[in-house]
Amino acid sequence: MAASGPGAIHPLEGLYEAKPDPVPVVVIVGQTAQSAIGGSYRQEVDLATLFKDVAGDYVQLVTVPEQLPNVLDRAIRIALAERAPPPS
Repeated sequence: MAASGPGAIHPLEGLYEAKPDPVPVVVIVGQTAQSAIGGSYRQEVDLATLFKDVAGDYVQLVTVPEQLPNVLDRAIRIALAERAPPPS
């Protein structure tokens, strides 16, 4: 887990380390408030672009709490099946 903004960059090293090893990984990072996305608010980082190389096709933005159980379930299933972050 990591905070939003620059803090969201910190898990990248762990993901790149896990990629060649058979280690399942799920990372949860914070994001700028939905109403502020796109406004360069508080050092906003484009997380989808940041993680796409190492997290493959499964980078999701949860905008309402009801989405979280399904997104987290799928992320865990992919991590366990691939034994690493999903391939790019």
